[in-house]
Amino acid sequence: MITVTIDGKPVTVPEGATVLAAARQVGIDIPTLCDRGEGKPALSSCMVCVVRINGAQRLVPSCGTRVVEGMRIEGETPDVLKARQTAIELLLSDHVGPCVAPCQTVCPAHMHIDQMLTQIASQDWPAAIETVKEAIALPAILGRICPELCEKGCRRKNHDAPVTICRLKRETAPNRFARTCTPPPANRWRSSVPGRPGFRPRTISPRRVMPARFLTATPWPADRC
Repeated sequence: MITVTIDGKPVTVPEGATVLAAARQVGIDIPTLCDRGEGKPALSSCMVCVVRINGAQRLVPSCGTRVVEGMRIEGETPDVLKARQTAIELLLSDHVGPCVAPCQTVCPAHMHIDQMLTQIASQDWPAAIETVKEAIALPAILGRICPELCEKGCRRKNHDAPVTICRLKRETAPNRFARTCTPPPANRWRSSVPGRPGFRPRTISPRRVMPARFLTATPWPADRC
């Protein structure tokens, strides 16, 4: 067994254990990204779990560093915390993982699909239709004729089935106008002014809008047929 000190706490670990495993044994949380768990070799590529050993200037990854008898480990000093933050910033500034959902990437209109799904899940229909109409002018129509490229790029299809994005997009249009209103009474007085309650368009006869000469039928001569 080997005894080391981590942030002033002595800990005894088996020979060959890593600094990360020793820290976890005494309840010290060291952040990791590339650590794959016990029994698997460390990648030591993210540099998020760096610590300082014996006061050295150079920081080392705790997941790939083996403990040595009498080792003094520092993991909570300001410069170590700053180095971890810098490592995360570098990973986020240049990485191969997609930050945009693949359904939005393959959508020809590049609609903000994940935002629309969140708003629909919370039944915030006004916000959902605004999100859709930022990229698509006629969601009720295009939701029916869309080639569904977004659903072909949905990652959920690898698990069971893709999200029915086009159908949800189509459903935002009628729900935009789903408002609670009280219908007028059946015997309400009739109005001839458009826009007022009870308005009914009157039937307009052709004789009221066309001269009589245009309403008179003239037989076509038989010799000209």
